[in-house]
Amino acid sequence: MVVKNEFVAVSGVRLFTQKLQLDGEEWNAAKPVIIFLHEGRGSVAQWKDFPQKFLEKCRIPILLYDRLGYGNPLSAKKSADSIISILKKSYSASLSENFR
Repeated sequence: MVVKNEFVAVSGVRLFTQKLQLDGEEWNAAKPVIIFLHEGRGSVAQWKDFPQKFLEKCRIPILLYDRLGYGNPLSAKKSADSIISILKKSYSASLSENFR
């Protein structure tokens, strides 16, 4: 399994992400990927080992992310209204552009 931690910019805001994929596989935006959604104060760390187990069983690449202001301390701190506004503006364009 390959685990890649990185920050991406979404509408000018730093967001911590983690990509998981099988050994020997390339990250490909044209192929399906599972994006793990979580509750309001969620972060990559809260998933514990569930994403790894899911990847082993389903064999589909996984993308995890920290909610803005939670998780990795280097992620941007934003209010809930800012987060919603950013996601509404950039969902379709930024998601496909930043998570290749």
